[in-house]
Amino acid sequence: MCGCLCCWAFIALSVKVLESGGSSTCFESPQRLVGAGNATLERALALSCTGTRAFVGVPSERRVLDYALNASQLYELQAAIDGEEALFGAALAFDEANSALLVGAPGASLGAGAIVLYVDGNASDSLESLEGAGARFGLAVALVARVAAVGAPLAPDGGRVDLFELNVSGRLVARRVIEAPDGAEEFGASVALSCDASRLFVGAPASSRVFEYNVSSLALLRTLDSPLNHTLDHFGAALALAKRGARYVSVGAPGARAVLSYTRGADDALVLYDETFNDALDDFGRALALECASPPRQLLVGSDGDGAALYRLDSSSGLFLADSLSPRPSGFAVALARAGNINVVSNVTSSLAVANCTTRLNVDCPAC
Repeated sequence: MCGCLCCWAFIALSVKVLESGGSSTCFESPQRLVGAGNATLERALALSCTGTRAFVGVPSERRVLDYALNASQLYELQAAIDGEEALFGAALAFDEANSALLVGAPGASLGAGAIVLYVDGNASDSLESLEGAGARFGLAVALVARVAAVGAPLAPDGGRVDLFELNVSGRLVARRVIEAPDGAEEFGASVALSCDASRLFVGAPASSRVFEYNVSSLALLRTLDSPLNHTLDHFGAALALAKRGARYVSVGAPGARAVLSYTRGADDALVLYDETFNDALDDFGRALALECASPPRQLLVGSDGDGAALYRLDSSSGLFLADSLSPRPSGFAVALARAGNINVVSNVTSSLAVANCTTRLNVDCPAC
């Protein structure tokens, strides 16, 4: 699988919902989310903190599916951008408190990119890139506490991130821009906001760096350089923040098949490798999700290969340790989301079936 953004490919996927209470039963018989018609489900996922709604992007068909998990209902959001090449649904972010969903369409307008905002299921605003063809605006999106961050990693001079505010009329306003720092490449390939939207993390995987910003002042607070001795590790290709502040930050380095977990103020990271499971997963670390709890007790790691890994936080050491699930979950790839006891993970098969798994919603959704 090519690691660079210019040759990104979307593959057909189905999606599973997993419950990880105290046993591995639901890894053995997960609930499949069934697409309308013959749709296959693909890369982008978003999950509400309460675990009641899951959104799945189908960019090859310009569709976004909205699942009400506790009611077993499926809705489809109307595509607001024409053209299959737009890749509408390639990136998703959901602000549950404001019932707002941000959808990226990085292929729109010859790859310039665009975003569409939905409030209460209705399209309320859309914006296009200011950088012209090829910028891939909308390849990465984040939406928290009425603040939106949108990456354009192939914009000139190393990429950029645009910040917006969601006003009471459902419009994205007050556009501000963070340009790529010197030496950064593919800046904006991943973005993540803290739950109070005071901190923004931006990945620049082609230069193996992650940047932390103060959202209010746009001041650069910290730069994380890859500590891995690995050429083209793509450190920063994926980011996950705990839902409470920015104390826990996980960074994917799929080129090295590794994930690095940091705590606030620490420059040293716990490094997790896929070799923990004694096999090699292509692009392990391509997708990440931390539990919606404080502290996050579980970290879910996806890959472009046939496998995913679950780690649990050891309360005594403060370290993420490989989970001893048996059998190990298999067949998951590329995109995932996490909230409480509910996981959503993509699967590299287009076959779809339903198996009851999420029979209870025991979630921890703390205030920021």
